Amino acid sequence: SARKCHFCTSRLQKGLLPICVSTCIGRATYFGDLNDDNALIKKVIKANKAYRLKEELGLGPQTYYI
Repeated sequence: SARKCHFCTSRLQKGLLPICVSTCIGRATYFGDLNDDNALIKKVIKANKAYRLKEELGLGPQTYYI
């Protein structure tokens, strides 16, 4: 059965990355604080043509695609 991603909150509380990020073989998954201008995720989004699905609905999706 499918489950909703909760970004591994128990790992985040310990200062660890979500398991999908730390085990991604292709190093294609990033995670971070979008409010931190020095965060790697912020730099990756700025350096690429990142977009969010259904952003026009005003729901504030926080998953970016490159």
